[in-house]
Amino acid sequence: MHQGHLVTEYRENIGQTQKWLADALDVHIRTVIRLENTAMIRSNSRRWFLVGLLGIPAADLNLIGEPPWSEKTRFPVNDDSMGFFESELAIRWHVYKTSGPKFASHGMNIWMLQTKGFVETSQGTPWHKRALALLSMSYQLEGSILRDADAYSQAHEAFRNAFRAVDEANNYELMAAAQLRDGMVYLAQEKPFEAIKNFNGALDYIKELSFPRLRGKLLQSRAEAYALAQRSQDCWTSIGLAEHILGREEQSLEQNQAIFSKSSVTVWKGLYALLLRDYERSIALFDKGLATHDVSLAPNRARFLARKAEACYGAHKIGESIDAAQEAFTIASSIGRSGTVERISKLHEKLTQSRWSKETGLQTLGASLTEYNVSRKKPPQ
Repeated sequence: MHQGHLVTEYRENIGQTQKWLADALDVHIRTVIRLENTAMIRSNSRRWFLVGLLGIPAADLNLIGEPPWSEKTRFPVNDDSMGFFESELAIRWHVYKTSGPKFASHGMNIWMLQTKGFVETSQGTPWHKRALALLSMSYQLEGSILRDADAYSQAHEAFRNAFRAVDEANNYELMAAAQLRDGMVYLAQEKPFEAIKNFNGALDYIKELSFPRLRGKLLQSRAEAYALAQRSQDCWTSIGLAEHILGREEQSLEQNQAIFSKSSVTVWKGLYALLLRDYERSIALFDKGLATHDVSLAPNRARFLARKAEACYGAHKIGESIDAAQEAFTIASSIGRSGTVERISKLHEKLTQSRWSKETGLQTLGASLTEYNVSRKKPPQ
């Protein structure tokens, strides 16, 4: 087996450049180029380092036994323990995307303590940079949960911690991802210009790198910020740039957990049209996007249904507005998406104070909201 080609394959699988590998090995990039063209890497210590850094199976590099650093750690840091932490984090992100913050927050404090301890223990081993990436994405998950709970100051701090965790490792992908999610907090706070600054900074970090899913999500989020700032031309230009990326994101191996796909672009365009007060266009885009939207991504679906309800209200399609709001509430209340429930409550209040206060279904929606609010105030049994 050609060991140099194996190094290239595993490096590209995690979306990293030869320059990144040179920095990790503390060598010139020319050394990495020679290494990746070498059939047999002579240095045992370098091969062990590559095992930990890139996740190459030790046997594929003709290595047997324990790595030379294993006795220096307080508990074994090896590919099995690294893989366990990475798999556990992937599961936590999956729960967050499909079931929302209510379920993803379970045991989060303990997880953060365990992850910080693992990073500390990994110092001096080839797994340290992967452990730092693990810590950054753990902070990013924590920050996302805090953002959904409207704990904006704490969310900003979590994303700053996420950025610092990978800054020393020059992991530009996750540095950009941390800035992306910090910008999304500014969007939740309705501070579009601060958000735009974050998104542009993140795009600069990956300017010369190939992370199509992350780039698409950044352009998509920047378009929302432009729409919120009522900069229509900039909004549609930004989402147009994102659409040029579609197709490439499916083949990309990225760590950032960003969601970017054709259906997500369509529903986001519905949101931009809503923010720009083009209600009929917004409804059409929401309907088209939601028809193909991944139903397993319940938090996003609830959010966009709630925004569709607002677009229908703006277009005076009150029956459709109430139906969309009720569907959004059913999903959001079951997964603890309090921000979406709050948005539905504000829409309900507008409707009850309007000429449509007797509209069919409005009383049912109101009863659902009241029951939800009462249940949240109940003391634990």
